[in-house]
Order: sequence, then C-alpha cells, then structure tokens
Amino acid sequence: MKAKKNSGRWLLPPAALTLLLAGAAGWSLRGMSARELLAYAPENLWLAALVLIGCYPLKALSVFFPIAVLYLAAGLLFPLPAALLVTLAGSAAGYSLPWLIGRTAGGGLAGRMAARFPKLAPALALKDRSPVFFSYLLRVVGVIPFDLGSLLLGACGAPFLRGLLGSWMGLLPGILTNLLLAEQLDEGINAAYLILMAVLTALSLLLTAWGRRQTDRRA
Repeated sequence: MKAKKNSGRWLLPPAALTLLLAGAAGWSLRGMSARELLAYAPENLWLAALVLIGCYPLKALSVFFPIAVLYLAAGLLFPLPAALLVTLAGSAAGYSLPWLIGRTAGGGLAGRMAARFPKLAPALALKDRSPVFFSYLLRVVGVIPFDLGSLLLGACGAPFLRGLLGSWMGLLPGILTNLLLAEQLDEGINAAYLILMAVLTALSLLLTAWGRRQTDRRA
C-alpha cells in the first residue's frame, strides 16, 4: 500500500520543471507587440496557427502578457473566419492549463481566492447551479484576469466544457473587436468599421453592466 501511495511522486520534478520553463517562456513574451510576435511566425499558415495556439498556454502562466496581443496577431495573419477559429482554439488551450492546475489544487484554492477577491462571492453562489453562467460572469464582470478565472473554475470543480463555453461567450465581444481592429490596420479604417466598433463596444459595456447587476442581486 505504501508503494502505491508514493508511486506518483516521480512525476512531480518533471511537472515542476515543465511549469517553470513554460512560465519563463510566458514571461519572455511580456511587452511584445502583435507585429513583433508575427516576426517569429512560420510562413506556413497551418504551422503559424499551431504556434499561435501554443502561445496561449504560455500566456496563461504569465498574467503580465496582454491577451489582446494574441488576438491582434491572429487578425493580422488570417482572414476573419480563420482568425476567429484560431483565437477560439487558442482560448481553449489557454483555459485548459490553469483549469487543470485548479482542478488538481481543489476547493482549498477556491476558498483562498474567494477570500482574496471578496467581490467573487455573489458569482460563486452560481458555480453549482449554472457553471456556464458562472464562467460567463467571471469573464464579463472582469473581477479577476482570465487565467485566474480559469484557475478558479477548475478549483471549484466546474465541468471543463461548460466552463469553456461560458468563457467563450464572455470573451467573444472583445475577440471580435480586436480581430476587426487588426483587419483595419492593413486596409485602413472606414465608417462601417467605426459603426461596428461602436456597436460591439456598446454591447460589451451592456453585458458588463448586466453581469455586475446580476452579481449584486445575489450578494
């Protein structure tokens, strides 16, 4: 029985080393612009898509690196439909790593995060009743960064796919705004773009206000 209990300990050093190296790589990305990031992209677009998607888990280990840079890079590299697919896939990859870490850490981590961020308390009441809506509120209200939100979802035991769906719903207005902005950087800003940006910005503000109202009502 004792050997069985200790059988998994050999995994800890390589796992810790992997996280350390990934964190160092994510830290090295901080301060990099979308144009600078594209300088490292392969010429083959399929490979470039895989590299860009792979940047999201690295970003998850470095909260100092703005996620908007990855959105803009996708918008500069690909047409809008492909850029959206790459960005959603990257968001899923970036969500997965902290979710798994939180899932491993368990409820103790969720309790510490709730104590650290008291404004989370109203939303936490929804984690069992509606994991999708709970995840959505975390993204829309913006009390904590995306990566910490994914960590919390894992620690709370939120199902992976439901948490991912809620995350996509909350992130979508911001993703579209950045992808469209990247498209206009090459083509030039026109009136239609400005109108669309105004609509997306208004929608994002309305969703944020609605999300905050929902959490306040449950406080």
